Amino acid sequence: SIRDTQGCLSSVENGDPCRPAEIEILKRPDGSPWELGCGAFGRVYKATRNTVQPVAVKVLLVGVKAAFL
Repeated sequence: SIRDTQGCLSSVENGDPCRPAEIEILKRPDGSPWELGCGAFGRVYKATRNTVQPVAVKVLLVGVKAAFL
């Protein structure tokens, strides 16, 4: 995914714009975020787009702030 200058996220596959408000990070049965992995640039979570489309969301660490990608 690539963030454009309007704060949207784009799927590399189809270029369909995706706004952060459309994304819901899923929770495990214990209530914690469903983390798929992590690395030096941030964490990846299991999520849905518009409550139906399964997606993976990378939350980048930018200084002390986090940003969706």
